[in-house]
Amino acid sequence: MKKKLRRSEFFKRAMSLAVAFVMLLSFLPMMPHVHAAGEETITVYFRNDWLWSDIRAYYWGSADTNPDWPGAEMTKVDTVDGKDIYSAELPADITGLIFNGVKNDGSGSRDQTPDIKDISFADGMAFYIYWDNGNRYGTFEYTPD
Repeated sequence: MKKKLRRSEFFKRAMSLAVAFVMLLSFLPMMPHVHAAGEETITVYFRNDWLWSDIRAYYWGSADTNPDWPGAEMTKVDTVDGKDIYSAELPADITGLIFNGVKNDGSGSRDQTPDIKDISFADGMAFYIYWDNGNRYGTFEYTPD
């Protein structure tokens, strides 16, 4: 015959389970991201200084299948100083990256950053582009909320 729990015992057990669940959830941010193919991923950010639409991240060099042009769709995650910040989760082993988007001039054509290569890509890197006798890229510190 089952013993009926008193209300106070029931709440103690329920609270214990809730605390254990919250503790388990706290470990999730420390776990590496895993790409569909089972490889680790990184999150990169792009500041949309040129007011493009349909922002994409095209990458290469990954052991995973590289995307078709124009690349993986990026997600708007923030606005800082009037500039939209986009993110994409990419394979950690990429060796090159291009951000691109549809120009804001009504032409419908795509513009792009120069090839971003010969650097060590890391989780949380944030990029922007600027004009200096041609498109150039730079990095900046960005911490998502």
